[in-house]
Amino acid sequence: MYHILPQIPQKPNTMLGPSHCQP
Repeated sequence: MYHILPQIPQKPNTMLGPSHCQP
């Protein structure tokens, strides 16, 4: 489950939300 898209630079939640970075 890859919820990390480089198309949404306005959402730095990937760094603040580790649950979103988890596969």
